[in-house]
Amino acid sequence: MPDIQLVPTVLAENETEFVRQIGMLSPLSDRIQIDIADGLLVENTTVGTEFVIRHLAENCQNYEGKLFDFHLMVKYWEAEADILEKAQESINVNLVLPHYSVYRQKEASFNIGVVFNPEEDIDKSLLEGVPAIQIMTVTPGRQGNTFLRENLHKIKLLRSYGYRREILVDGGINEKTLPLILAEEDRPDVLGIGSYLTKAERPDRNYRLLLDLIKA
Repeated sequence: MPDIQLVPTVLAENETEFVRQIGMLSPLSDRIQIDIADGLLVENTTVGTEFVIRHLAENCQNYEGKLFDFHLMVKYWEAEADILEKAQESINVNLVLPHYSVYRQKEASFNIGVVFNPEEDIDKSLLEGVPAIQIMTVTPGRQGNTFLRENLHKIKLLRSYGYRREILVDGGINEKTLPLILAEEDRPDVLGIGSYLTKAERPDRNYRLLLDLIKA
């Protein structure tokens, strides 16, 4: 079975916090997920996409070779995707993840997946057309929310439907919940790691601990 990829996740409510988090997390992995929330689709509001792009472009020497996933917790996600498409010369956008409740197919130069929230059932009609599916194991909008283990069954469901592309799990993952994920017969391809890193004194140590659990 292939290794599970750990992707640090940035969720910052202001510009200062974004700079702190991205500076702390980017050395850990060549792939980073950035959460964007508008206060409409979810209650929380984060730093905006345009600031994120500007910061990454102005400090490109710090992010050379990095791939960026954007988890768009926003009502009008197509407009955000258009902004990201224009920024492709400055940053390497790997995957954009709008939520199922607002998703519509859109042509773009990057991959566009779909996010399913805890209360949402998997829509089989989407499976052939999307390159990645993210399963939320917390109520989205803030880091540190309670891990909802029951949503792991959606991985098994996706595989039973014949879905063989990338499955991500995001939310509440730490040294206590990771073993629950690893105990499942069907595992995700990618884990988004948020507050376990952003709120840690030594995020590098926590990241290494999770890697060691996967390897073990």
